[in-house]
Amino acid sequence: MEIPNSKSQRSNKSQLSKSRYWKLKIENWKFQPLAGFTLIELIVSISVIFILVGMTFAGFASLNQRQTLLSSGQTVKNMLRDAQSRAINGEVDCSVCNCSQGSTILSGWYADFDSRTIYGKCGTNVFPTAGQPFGVSVEITIVPHLTPPTVLTFKSYPPGTDQKATICMSQTNLADQYYVIRVGQGGEISDDGRLVASCEPTP
Repeated sequence: MEIPNSKSQRSNKSQLSKSRYWKLKIENWKFQPLAGFTLIELIVSISVIFILVGMTFAGFASLNQRQTLLSSGQTVKNMLRDAQSRAINGEVDCSVCNCSQGSTILSGWYADFDSRTIYGKCGTNVFPTAGQPFGVSVEITIVPHLTPPTVLTFKSYPPGTDQKATICMSQTNLADQYYVIRVGQGGEISDDGRLVASCEPTP
């Protein structure tokens, strides 16, 4: 009678167990869904990215407009101070004016908000002929509260202006944001140094 070999039986069992293990492993792998994004998830993710980019661009554009308005306001304020200084110093152009008459020939220096220039006058003669431009973009709206409505005069003596003025500056597509410049009759020129939500004439 042949005695079964116990080692051979154990080896056969071991091989059978390994075969079943790999068979189950392969079957599980075949039916396991692959990890990844569905089409809807991809569309939603891309939409969110585009929304965030759009919000960032809009915020940057608004900030850029605010900075442009601030810069333009400071430029106009400096131009007014330039006109005031020229008036106080009695600056005239002798090629246009008769300087032999002395400083009394100077009518003053003017800030013209219609042509956006400053210029001096002696009698009816204007200098420089074309005026010195403010140098601000046409996108900037300048509304001076004056009478007459467009010209502010800086006098040589006594120093000051012909009237008080409030100058409201705004920019296209930038709602409820103003740069305000105030000019007193004594020649004081001031601003808030920032944008404000409204602009009203100084009483």
